[in-house]
Amino acid sequence: MQQQEVVQVISDATKYRETYDEVYDHVLSRLAASNQIYTLALVNEILLNDFGGKTEILAEENVYAKNINKQYFRAFKEEILNTFKWPTAMANISLILFWVFLYYSSLNTGFNSKPLTAAIGVIVILMCLFYYLKRYYLDRKSKKPSIKYSFLQASTSIGISFYVFAFFWFISKDSLVDIDNNLKTIIVLSLFCFTSIYLRAFIKLYGKKFTVLTA
Repeated sequence: MQQQEVVQVISDATKYRETYDEVYDHVLSRLAASNQIYTLALVNEILLNDFGGKTEILAEENVYAKNINKQYFRAFKEEILNTFKWPTAMANISLILFWVFLYYSSLNTGFNSKPLTAAIGVIVILMCLFYYLKRYYLDRKSKKPSIKYSFLQASTSIGISFYVFAFFWFISKDSLVDIDNNLKTIIVLSLFCFTSIYLRAFIKLYGKKFTVLTA
C-alpha cells in the first residue's frame, strides 16, 4: 500500500519516464534513510524540500526536456566525429576503400546505383520503423513516455529528409537536377558512407542516459 501511494504521488508529479525513475529512486532512498514513520505527508515533504514540490518538478521538467534534447543532438554530433577517431576510424577507412573501389570500377563497367540506393533507403526506413516500433509497440504499456522520443523522432526525420532530398534531386531516373552518371555515382557512394556513419552514431548514442532532474 505504501509503495502504491509513493508511485501514485510521483506519477502525478512527473511527465517523463526518466524523471519518474529518478524521483522515485531518490524518494525511496530518503525514506529508507529517514528515522521517521512513513506517511504520505513525509513523501510530499521530501518532494517539496528536495525538488520544490509537484508544480516545480513539472515546470522544471519541461525546461530540462529541451536541454536534454540539445544534449542528445550535441552528443550525436560528437558520436559522428568519433567515428573518425582511432580505432573506430577503421570502419570509415573501409568505407572509403569500398567507395574508391566501386567508383573506379564503374569508370570502365558502369555503375548500377539501384541496389546501393535501395540499401540506403532500407536503412533509413528501418531507423524510422525503430522509432515507431519502440514508442507505439514495445513501450505501449509504459505509463509515461521517454524523454528520448523527441530526439528519436527528430533524428529519424532528418535522416529521411536528407535521403529523400538526395534521391529526388540527384539520384532518381527523373531527378530534378540533370547530372552525368559519374557525378551521380559519387553522390550515391557518398550518401552510402554518410548513412553508415549516421546509423552507427545513432545506435551508439541510443544507449546513453542523461540526468533529467538533480535533487
